[in-house]
Amino acid sequence: MNTVEILALIFSIIVLLKFLTLLICPKMFDKMAKKVPKKAGSLSFLIYGFIILVGYFVLTNIDVVTVLASLLFGHMLMGIILLQYPEVYNKLARMMLKDKRKLILPFIIYVVLSLWALGVLFV
Repeated sequence: MNTVEILALIFSIIVLLKFLTLLICPKMFDKMAKKVPKKAGSLSFLIYGFIILVGYFVLTNIDVVTVLASLLFGHMLMGIILLQYPEVYNKLARMMLKDKRKLILPFIIYVVLSLWALGVLFV
């Protein structure tokens, strides 16, 4: 198994465990979800670390155009989930507009990837 296949395996297992927990043990899922706001700072730090690590392995094995096409697919899946809860989506949008500084680093990552892909496509 190559690196990307291992990452896909890990992701698949995490997704299945998450959905099984949600379906079989909703109280456990709720308990874990309630812990997130209390640990948002350390979780953000951890996730940025994973972004660097996973991003390195993905971007050294797959071209950036394919990565962005995959991100589009993932965003569409997340979008359809958010659309099932329009009040949450509206609240999230208002919160994001109110405190844009929290979005600077993710936006920089998206801009860099987008410019990189445009460079590959048109230069």
